[in-house]
Amino acid sequence: MNFEEAKKEAEKTNTEILNQGKTPLLIVAGPGTGKSTKLAERAAFLLNHRGVPPDKIYLLSFTNASANDLKEKLEKETDRASEIFLSTVHGLANKILRDNSNDNYYISDFLDDMIIAKDAYPTKFHQELEDFLKMRNKNAANLKKEGDEQYDKMKNFYKSFNFYEITAKVVNLFETEPQILKRYQNKIEYLIVDEYQDLNIADQKFIQLLSSSENTGLTICGDDDQSIYGFRHASPDGMVKNFYSGKFINKKMCCCWRSPTSIIEVSRPIIKMTEEKLDIRRIPKLLFGKDTPDKVEIISIPSATKKQNKEATWVAKKIKDLLSEAKEKSEKYRILVLASQREITDGLKLILKDAKIPLKSWRRRILKLKNPKLLYYALRFIREPKDNFAVRAIINLLQGNIVLSEIVNLAIDKRKSLWDVIKEESPPQIRNSIQTLKILETIDRNTEPVKIIDKIGDILDIAKIDKGYKKIEESAKSSENINYLLTNISNEYLDVESFEVESPIENEQFVEIMTMHSSKGLTADCVFIMGAENEFIPGTKLTPDNIRLFYVALTRSKGKLFITFVRSRQTQLARGQNIRSRSIFVNKILENVNQRYWKYEKLS
Repeated sequence: MNFEEAKKEAEKTNTEILNQGKTPLLIVAGPGTGKSTKLAERAAFLLNHRGVPPDKIYLLSFTNASANDLKEKLEKETDRASEIFLSTVHGLANKILRDNSNDNYYISDFLDDMIIAKDAYPTKFHQELEDFLKMRNKNAANLKKEGDEQYDKMKNFYKSFNFYEITAKVVNLFETEPQILKRYQNKIEYLIVDEYQDLNIADQKFIQLLSSSENTGLTICGDDDQSIYGFRHASPDGMVKNFYSGKFINKKMCCCWRSPTSIIEVSRPIIKMTEEKLDIRRIPKLLFGKDTPDKVEIISIPSATKKQNKEATWVAKKIKDLLSEAKEKSEKYRILVLASQREITDGLKLILKDAKIPLKSWRRRILKLKNPKLLYYALRFIREPKDNFAVRAIINLLQGNIVLSEIVNLAIDKRKSLWDVIKEESPPQIRNSIQTLKILETIDRNTEPVKIIDKIGDILDIAKIDKGYKKIEESAKSSENINYLLTNISNEYLDVESFEVESPIENEQFVEIMTMHSSKGLTADCVFIMGAENEFIPGTKLTPDNIRLFYVALTRSKGKLFITFVRSRQTQLARGQNIRSRSIFVNKILENVNQRYWKYEKLS
């Protein structure tokens, strides 16, 4: 099949997807095949042509970014997009749990859980607590019910649960109280789920229960080859099993509208390594793209040192040339620079900034940073002084990793709030924090959100020019009250991505630098993959995740693709391994792909 034949096949498949009824539908969609657009079209088709009430259509995705992408596409298809329920899987699970919980609870992240674990086990070392929590999260993601009395007691006292626990709790709720499950099944006539390959076992069980009624039409869409969240316990095997189960009508989207043939051919032997090297069962699929004169360029560079990073210099020069050419033609041009670790691209960032190249930067999410976290917990404390974890987190952020398990256990035994017991006992080791909390307590929760933020900033001595402060201040300006503001901020906890775009960019020709993980779902005119050395990618061990990760990185480009590596790296990143070896992924390309699709250059 060639690209023109694939286009005709795609038209037929698209029509079948739109007209599919309530029989379970599984869409296998490789990179660049337009799956998000197709799911938005299906939702709009059900609304506009099948007369399905919009509130009976639920459209779900995995990350906030992919959900926002679906929202934009849906708005292009129907002017009633806002009436369709659109959320992340974890967002819906959170909504259901809140609607059916007698007590309020808060969403926690890993750092929050570390504080809770330290209160449960004050004598354990940091690494022990990390390992304990990772196993807890893995068990929750895999629906293994292994409780820990001391830790569970702390969790319930703090009323703090992470998104693994929230989804597992909803699954348990549905299984133990079928009347609640029935209520939600009656609400949903069509359930459409994107990025299914990224869901863990608990997420998939949640979807399966929601759609188990004959009245609910389930559509799941994804690509097992693009499942890169194994470290978050994603289970792409769930999609593979569904494909072979005989319970779904399977449709494959094979026409790649993004990447040209050269990139598709280069990426093909890479993804096959999951089968050949690791014996992982995949859903068989072929991609077809346009033929273009561009070849994938693989560049071997002599060295990267602290004083002279030749890899960064070469990439920077190529970027300048490409952007200059695009500017002369008045063309929009987006360049992605990817690496397995952010530090690999540090030298390039400095060169581009010095050259005044428009650079779209990425930063850690707001609630991963200290000052915004302080603001967030101060807001929670002002709203409700009996919010035990807000009190505990503020003390931790102000005074570091201080042991408070004795006071916490006393509060549990007395059945009082942590703040009440702290005021009664006045522990001398947190005297300064107590004074700060007492001042915060005087702020009226009904004050305008912007004014509350201003007062908190003054009390906690947070600079008003702090980027995190400014972002929360902006959110406060559009929030009616403290509850709205806290909801907007806390939504971040339900997203799996740790980084976000720092600020929009107005230039039509620009560069984005990020990790390969962060590039999921993105498209660019040109992509650079730096540090293609065995020591970085695949690293110490070949895994399904790092094979898929390289495959995802390769398939972001709709035009040019450059892969660079150095033969000698004398920086801290090398960790003593100064002589570098090119990645086995590069070797796979050179040994298995027709040379008309790639060009290899060894620089001296």
